[in-house]
Amino acid sequence: MKKLIALFAALALMAGFACAEDLQVQIIGGEDVPQATLDLDDMQLGQTYEIDGYARIMPVSFEYKDIFPQYSAGNAGNNEYRNRRDHENVTGKVCYSNSYYVPYYYEIYWQNSGTNADFAWLLMDVTNMQKEPTSFMQETSVKVVFDEEYEYAGWVRQFNYDYDSTREIEGEEGVETYGSFIRAALDPADEQPIDMVYTGHYVFGCTLPTAVVNGSEPLSMVIDLGGNELTYNIR
Repeated sequence: MKKLIALFAALALMAGFACAEDLQVQIIGGEDVPQATLDLDDMQLGQTYEIDGYARIMPVSFEYKDIFPQYSAGNAGNNEYRNRRDHENVTGKVCYSNSYYVPYYYEIYWQNSGTNADFAWLLMDVTNMQKEPTSFMQETSVKVVFDEEYEYAGWVRQFNYDYDSTREIEGEEGVETYGSFIRAALDPADEQPIDMVYTGHYVFGCTLPTAVVNGSEPLSMVIDLGGNELTYNIR
């Protein structure tokens, strides 16, 4: 009898271990929901919009930029990358942190809007409401329409960290990010798929002539996201 009780106790203990092996989110999918297309002709910052069975989107902020940092996927904090190093880019040399305990970007470089041009920069959160991981950048096109007549091709970048996360970088004096902490966009080749009911962070952008940026004519960014047309009226 004692042996039988001991056997039951051992089995119960093993079951307890089995349940505790993996408490991470495990995605197994779900029943497909028919997707509806949506046309939004006047998205507002801070408002959330639902595309049934596809995504939940929220425009976060809009601004113009001259440059922005971009990086390739790499491992932050490894001994291999601990030593201080320089990287040539359009604004001069950028030095990586020499502190092992402070995360930093690996393979960072700068995108420059060029002479007489600026980047239109719309940050937007996209929550995946599908039953499988989705690479939204592969389903997206962007254009900016000026004066309801002229169209400029745009582009998309992804942040694989939230907007409040920063990593250390030091630059030469006169460079925009000198002595500061920054957020950098991920190289498009390293796009990370978004799991279901997880939120991806994206920049929908376009390089525009300064005359367009400073003009008074109507200016709109039109985003095709998985067959859904989303319009943000810049002015």
